[in-house]
Amino acid sequence: MLNAPVVEVDLCRFEQAVADSERALAAGHLPEAHRTLSAALDLWHGRPLDGLDGLDGVFAQSESARLQERRLTALERRLDLDLAVGRHADALAELAGLVAANPLHQGFQRRHVLALYCCERTSQALAACRAARRLVVDELGIDAGERLDSLEMAILRGVPAEGLVAEAIGWEGPRVRPLRRAAGHARYGSGL
Repeated sequence: MLNAPVVEVDLCRFEQAVADSERALAAGHLPEAHRTLSAALDLWHGRPLDGLDGLDGVFAQSESARLQERRLTALERRLDLDLAVGRHADALAELAGLVAANPLHQGFQRRHVLALYCCERTSQALAACRAARRLVVDELGIDAGERLDSLEMAILRGVPAEGLVAEAIGWEGPRVRPLRRAAGHARYGSGL
């Protein structure tokens, strides 16, 4: 049993920050959503519940897996927000490492393709898309999925990167609108 105030428990602080980030995003406050989610992820250090296997191995293993999945979901959301706030090069560098370490993770593959496209590296984005599709088919014997296919088609049609990023993070309505491209990079702002 953990007997501590909520503000001292990293997991509680993480969950609160994730919820705050989602509220900021829903209100169209992209920089705040990004900052808050980045701070939430900064609370993570190592594997959750590491060293507790001997106490109650089944609980510790299952809870650790659940928490790691929760962190992964937050990381994917933060990567989307990186792209939304114009941190394309940062996202691209991180995603290159994540794809290399997790080559069959289709979410990382898709975001890597989108980051390349946001950095105006269209031919590399298309090549990465095709390589991801081949890898999934070769390794798993399954189709890479409709989301990767539709991203490739959107890139081939020249759909603006801003629209693809907005779709990736689930923007709806007029609360948030993309700004014009500045200095060769897509930028976003809130349209409150």
